[in-house]
Amino acid sequence: MKTVADNAIEQIFKLRYFADLRGEIQLYGIATRQTDAFVSYRKIYR
Repeated sequence: MKTVADNAIEQIFKLRYFADLRGEIQLYGIATRQTDAFVSYRKIYR
């Protein structure tokens, strides 16, 4: 699930979902499977 959550953050970068944001930006990638969840987190500054 870590790989899936990390891929979600990479998708955010690839598609530039944060293009209009400035300052400290917190990115989260979340993977779920039944009752389990995994969250990847990355902080960027623009």
